[in-house]
Amino acid sequence: MKETTRHTLLETARRVHPTLVADEAAFVTWIEGRYLSEDPLDAHLPDVVLALACERGLPRALETFERELGPVVSGALTRFRMSSALADDLAQRVRERLFVARGETRPKIAEYSGRSSLSAWVRAVTARVAIDELRKARRPEEPGRRDADEELANAAGIDDPDLRVLLETYGDGFKAAFQGALAA
Repeated sequence: MKETTRHTLLETARRVHPTLVADEAAFVTWIEGRYLSEDPLDAHLPDVVLALACERGLPRALETFERELGPVVSGALTRFRMSSALADDLAQRVRERLFVARGETRPKIAEYSGRSSLSAWVRAVTARVAIDELRKARRPEEPGRRDADEELANAAGIDDPDLRVLLETYGDGFKAAFQGALAA
């Protein structure tokens, strides 16, 4: 990376997130390994800086992410028909996926490279998490999983406690009657 590019990146990073560049050498190493653009004035550089700050767990970065991109997560989830409780649960799973490392796996935010806007990337991650979770909810019951009817009720957006009681009480009888009617 050219020295002028490195300098411009550092200056932009200081302006976008001043606490991030406390360790210039670490920032330069990180940015050289992930930032793909040779144009230091690229429109996505502030997004890359925010992603790095979030990867490092800086509180202000996480607050900025939530303020600026929390609505993107919520908006992406509204495209799926689900209850607000399920949407809240999935939004939390998106945050977990983005910011929490699992074993040897780094947080998903570490994969953001600046090829697109961070909002577009977060929207795609949110959609993938939602699709994966809704598919899991529709799989047949496995040992150790919650009741399949409960999962389907969640995926269908049934958050009415009375309706859940009816489903639990009469669900098997209804299924048998319905299948019998279809077979006739």
